[in-house]
Amino acid sequence: MTIEMIQSKSIAISSNVWQSTEELTYLSNKEIKAMQKYSQSQEIRQFRYCLHTNNQEGIQKMIIFHNRPQVINWHGQLNQQGSISYICIEGSMEIVVNMNYQKRVFKLDSIDNSSINHLSIPKNYYRRVITNSECSIFWEIGQGPFRDSDTIWTSKID
Repeated sequence: MTIEMIQSKSIAISSNVWQSTEELTYLSNKEIKAMQKYSQSQEIRQFRYCLHTNNQEGIQKMIIFHNRPQVINWHGQLNQQGSISYICIEGSMEIVVNMNYQKRVFKLDSIDNSSINHLSIPKNYYRRVITNSECSIFWEIGQGPFRDSDTIWTSKID
């Protein structure tokens, strides 16, 4: 499937965020690779494809492409219940979780059998997402609805 076909079943929220317009959503490995190549060719550092059709849905499902190593600083949805899950499908990443002022580092890796490839944590824990590969692709799945204003960012944990 070409990138044009993916675009035909999506809306562009911004240049680096697309959202599905279809209730029945699916992605093949070929489509994931097409989005990876597209985002790299456009020199998009971080690209996100949302499989939910709006931010009010009860489950928010996103596949995220990091096209170089990067750090998403400390953040959490402190006033929300529920969980958020990360599933590494390509590359290597770390999720650092602040649990009661104790930091725990979870290494997620798509190849290393000694690493985990899935992590689920409460949404109200602060977390830092670190991608260590030139290209990392991962799922982020969380309970909705999503409101950007619910995300609290901080640098005071380090």
